[in-house]
Amino acid sequence: MELTSCLFKVGRHDEAVKYNEEGIASLRQLVVADFLYNTAGVLWSSNRPESAIPLLQESIGLYRTLLGTQVNETIHGESNGTIPSPEKPGDAEHMLATSLQTLVGLLYDEGDQAAAVKMSEEGLSIFRGLVAGGDNTMESELANALNENAWFTAYYAESSEEAKKGAIGIAQESVGILRRLIVGSPDVVDDANLGLQRHLLNSLDTLMHCYNGCKLYDEALYIATNDAINMHHLLHAMHTKQGLDVHLQSVDHAGAAVFKQYAVALDAVGRTKEAVLFAKEAVEIGKRLVPADPVKNGKQLEKTIALLDRLTGTSGTNTVIGPT
Repeated sequence: MELTSCLFKVGRHDEAVKYNEEGIASLRQLVVADFLYNTAGVLWSSNRPESAIPLLQESIGLYRTLLGTQVNETIHGESNGTIPSPEKPGDAEHMLATSLQTLVGLLYDEGDQAAAVKMSEEGLSIFRGLVAGGDNTMESELANALNENAWFTAYYAESSEEAKKGAIGIAQESVGILRRLIVGSPDVVDDANLGLQRHLLNSLDTLMHCYNGCKLYDEALYIATNDAINMHHLLHAMHTKQGLDVHLQSVDHAGAAVFKQYAVALDAVGRTKEAVLFAKEAVEIGKRLVPADPVKNGKQLEKTIALLDRLTGTSGTNTVIGPT
């Protein structure tokens, strides 16, 4: 709003009023977009994805409009001095990227994997631009966006072999950023870095899956034995000790996935007996997670049980345990 103030001071009141009205309109649009995004988050948390998706799509449209207006004004040399956010110029971009990433998860869960992969690429591109523009506070979010893009690409059934190989590099980049951001040794669990540690565990799991998907089993085994398994144990112990139950679920989600990927890699190199042990551990962790979300976590547990049944040559020996 600095230009509005300057115009008013030099007596160009009509122009000042015009630009001020445009600024107010932009801020109103931003408030509505933020409200839609937050409401969608509540609906998703309430297991109502079908209601959350259209609100997210509407919020994304508003953020795009805000950014498009700003870009057009800059291109034509008519910047009116307004900003798309009351906080800082990058907020609308940040919220667009965040909304895209949130919608990606919803679309993937609802079975629209192609759209999820495409949107994750767009969100990742925005976060790259923010960091490249000097906003170092976005590095952890860039790492998360990299991890999500690698994960969605690796799990998407229609991904080409080239895309799956590319996902390895993306996952490696995520791991590298998080390692750099963690103060001290990544092997030491520090209170101030627990969030980054959890994200790193997720990224290590994704990297293992990417390796397994490209039949690079030795690389997956290296990640498991040198990083991921020990990190899960440390994080689980720390979160249990401090009573961080909400984040403990996040740790166990990643842990169950790591043990599952470890079992897949072990079996692939002929170490099936060892694979069974880690598949069983993944099943036990999965059973603990089912009460928190019987539908979503139950499906994940069923997949892990199917792996265990394949490894042991049995079927139906394990059942999904729901809340009592």
